[in-house]
Amino acid sequence: MTTATSTRTNNAAPRPLAAIKNPAYHRFTLGDFQCLAVSDGMLSIPMDGVYADSDPEERNRLLAMHAMSLDTYTMDINFLLVDTGSELVLIDTGLGESGLFGNTGGRLRQHLAEVGITPDMIDWVLLTHAHTDHYFGLIDAHGAPVFPRARIAINQDDFDYWTDASQVDAEGHRGLCTRGARAALLPYRDRMEFLQYDQDIVPGFRPMLTPGHTVGHTSFLIQSAGQTLLNLGDVSHHAVIEPAHPEWSFSYDSDIALAKVTRADVFQDIAAKDYLILGCHFPFPGLGRIVQQGDAYVFVPRPALPLFEAP
Repeated sequence: MTTATSTRTNNAAPRPLAAIKNPAYHRFTLGDFQCLAVSDGMLSIPMDGVYADSDPEERNRLLAMHAMSLDTYTMDINFLLVDTGSELVLIDTGLGESGLFGNTGGRLRQHLAEVGITPDMIDWVLLTHAHTDHYFGLIDAHGAPVFPRARIAINQDDFDYWTDASQVDAEGHRGLCTRGARAALLPYRDRMEFLQYDQDIVPGFRPMLTPGHTVGHTSFLIQSAGQTLLNLGDVSHHAVIEPAHPEWSFSYDSDIALAKVTRADVFQDIAAKDYLILGCHFPFPGLGRIVQQGDAYVFVPRPALPLFEAP
């Protein structure tokens, strides 16, 4: 019997896999719609204090079971691009060139360019809410609008709250988001539409008011040819902890009590109707189902689709 001999003679030789990057996009279909889940990168914050009223032992048990850090809360940032056949619709735009949260986000435009999608091709940008990791991609590092012709849609209460000039000098998260929202949203004011919840904003895209994380936080129910996907936005940030314990407080929710109610109600609805979901901060690409398990829920990632499917 012969054995293969490596052509590399020492540890200093180039490693052939080292420069290969994982793909940052995932294509799938929803009825007649062509869809692309695209990564904007990720962000990390200290775990301490994020779930102030949680049971630390239970939280650590869940994290350890899924081989997640007990100390650092790392969130993927996943967004959805949909080709309806007549329009290109993007839900949220990421951190852009802001450099916030360690500059590990803001990759959306780069990743779209890799598959041939440029900002001038986008017809609609739908915003789930006015937090920095969802709108800063609207502008470049100089404050100039990135999308030259897209119409922008957002909840009016969210727009009014986060562009309120009286909050510009507020401390912490509120001031940061207000300054950012004014910089990123106001340049689009002449192309902005406010969401109506009794009608589609784009055919097949029905906004759902899911408040708590922000005053006008909105999820989007997308339907085509009998298939449905719910773009959660930030109803839930963690694919393990919050489905298991939707009653735990999340410190970055504006109205913590309301967010708990919304989260539980949305999870119940998803499980009952067996919707496919996209979780913005779930592990990339964020696609899967929320399944009821006793008195709680569990996120079940969608199985990988065949590499070679009919066009």
